Parts: sequence; C-alpha cells; structure tokens
Amino acid sequence: MLRSLRFQNFKAFPDLSFSSLKRVNLITGKNNTCKTGVLEGLDILLAPHQMDFLPKIFRNGANLGDMRENYWKWLFHNRNTAQPVLISATGDEFGGFSVAVFLGPGPTPAGYIPRWSAGPLVIAVNDPASLLLLSGVTALSVRPTEPQQDALDYDRVVLKSGGEARIEALLRKIEPRLRTIRSISPLGAHLLYVDVGLKDKIPAAHLGQGFIRLLSIYAEIIASGKKVLLIDEFENGLHYSVLTEVWRGILNAVQQENVQVFATTHSYECIKAAHAAFSETAEYDFALHRLEEAKGEIQVTTFDKETLGAALGSNFEIR
Repeated sequence: MLRSLRFQNFKAFPDLSFSSLKRVNLITGKNNTCKTGVLEGLDILLAPHQMDFLPKIFRNGANLGDMRENYWKWLFHNRNTAQPVLISATGDEFGGFSVAVFLGPGPTPAGYIPRWSAGPLVIAVNDPASLLLLSGVTALSVRPTEPQQDALDYDRVVLKSGGEARIEALLRKIEPRLRTIRSISPLGAHLLYVDVGLKDKIPAAHLGQGFIRLLSIYAEIIASGKKVLLIDEFENGLHYSVLTEVWRGILNAVQQENVQVFATTHSYECIKAAHAAFSETAEYDFALHRLEEAKGEIQVTTFDKETLGAALGSNFEIR
C-alpha cells in the first residue's frame, strides 16, 4: 500500500506531496485544482508501461491533433519540458520508487533507467526491482460504460470463488429487490441481466447509472487483481441517501481484497458519508485530501478523523 506520494513539475504541481495516505483516499477541491491530475499521476507511477493509454483514461484525448503540442507537453508544469516530470512514492513493500518522464531524445535524469516511450516522451524508473513489487492500477472515469464490456468485465467476477454472491450482497444494500446478476448472451449480444423479481430478467443497461457505477466499482475491487483503484467523481450517478451504505460496502471489499482507493469528489454528502462509514471502524483507514490554490500554487490539506469531524461539525468548507 502506498504511504506517501510526491509530484514534481507535473501539471499544476511544481512540487506537491501527500504524506498521510490511507486505505481509502478522497481528493476534493475547487475546479481546476488538478484533482483528476492526481489520478493521472498515479496511473503514470503504477503503470508506466501503459502510458500510451493515458490521454483516454479520464479525458477525451483521442483526437487532439498534434498530440505532442496539445497533450504531452501539458503534462509538464507550465510546459517546462527542460525539467523532467518526477512522480515518487513510498509504500509498505518498498522504501522509494520514482518515475521520470522527459521529452526525448533529451538526456536521462541522473539515477533513472529508460524503460518505455509514449509519443515523444521517454519514461524512466529509478529502481526496476521496486517496479516488480507494484501490482498495477485500474481506473474508472465518469464516462458511461459500454454494456458488452460490462459483461466481459463481470466474467472475471464469475471466475472468482464466491464472487457473484459477494457483489450481489453488496448491491442488495442499495437495491433490495436484487436477486441475481447473470452474464449471458441469449439475444445476439453478451450482456448483464438482472433479476429483480419481475417475470423476466432486465438487461442491466436499463437500470440506473448508479447501479452500473457501483457494479463496476465492486467488480474492479474484487476481480481485477490490481491493488490500486482510481475513481474519478466517485458519487457520479449515486443518490446522496445511499452513500453511507456504499462506503460501508467499499470498506468491506477493499479490506478483503487488500486494495487501496484514490477517488475524487465535489460532493459534501459524499465526504460526510465516507466519514460516517469509516468512523464506525476502530482503525479509520480513510483520509480526505483537499487541494487549494494559494499564492499561485496548489497546496494540499489532509484531514484525519478528528480534523474532518471538527470541520464537518463547524460546516467548514472542505469541498
């Protein structure tokens, strides 16, 4: 599990550190404080070999024309490509791992070993051995999922012993009518069908986006095999009244699967619900990280159980 994180010369962050990471980390802040950028940086750090996919994970970066000028150079703070992007972390299994991203064919930063390329960029690591200790990352954006891909993803759950029963039990907390979810192809397309007690099972595509959102989150935690899950705009599609129950389910799932979560939110109700759910545990393995611009730079304030409880109690602005 990651314990600290540092970004240097990356997007809006000339030098920004997170020093108190927990099992579940919720990132908040006003617009354009680079919340999604934190998730993108984590993706670079944990899956540097897949950096070619970065433009399309959280953003619509598929058709930007000159990708060098319109995308890749904007990964550098103020487009300062003379200095590399450095993203570093410490974790339970390694003392320090760092990825350097620089514009080729420039010189490799001292102490780093080039390993991959993405467009005009070169990606280097400081310690290939530590890279082997990282188990990768999986991500969920705010874009609606594709129904047939949902079914294929759910097949990974089917292969896990007890996986279907676990997800059904978790989803039943917010949809009590739920009986079963099945991944089948009776009518020419491989889709998810949900039994909610009607005469026929319903294609999951006809259920609310919140249901699909939660199904995707639980499936990634239980069956992806990755130890870090990135979620952009966690509350997307979810009614505020179910959020505490949702966070209870997330807590149960990540503890069982040893998964760490980084998610963004704009929602006060989402923060309040997370605090309520984790306050029911002895460990309170949760932290809120608020990004805020001050004197032209983005700074981070981390709230633990006591400080977040006090902020919520006094209606302090924490979004």
